[in-house]
Amino acid sequence: MKTVWYAFVERIVDVEKILVEEHSGECSGEYGESWPTRAHVYVTNNITNYQLGVECKDKNSNFGFRALQFGESYSFSFMPKYFIPRSLYFCKFSWKAAFHRFDIYIQTRDQPDCDTHCQWLVNESGPCKIKTGSVVCFHWNDVVIGGRQLDQTIG
Repeated sequence: MKTVWYAFVERIVDVEKILVEEHSGECSGEYGESWPTRAHVYVTNNITNYQLGVECKDKNSNFGFRALQFGESYSFSFMPKYFIPRSLYFCKFSWKAAFHRFDIYIQTRDQPDCDTHCQWLVNESGPCKIKTGSVVCFHWNDVVIGGRQLDQTIG
């Protein structure tokens, strides 16, 4: 049985989908707010000695696998959520005997820095986000299998 709160949230999500579809470009509202435009994410292989395997997706869309040579990029785009910022995209990375995962786009973390274009360099130590005037590096997400966190990658 659906609760009243669940039905209310479901309605907001439906309205958000309709509004974003109707306003797929950017436009200004009465008070200067703007509708979201597509967010573009670029992932570049910065690992000099290895080909990098990349696959990015969210819970509904898989953008596919691609093998990247040093300096090559993988990109995808999507419409971020407007009313409730909750877009989340993650990528799997592999090279040689290494396997890692990283949340490449978390709307609350990334939208302020890279509203429409997020650029990432992937290093062996982890991905780095290129921001205006700086680079911010992150650690890989923990490897979790069957609900257990592992201290090392599987090779």
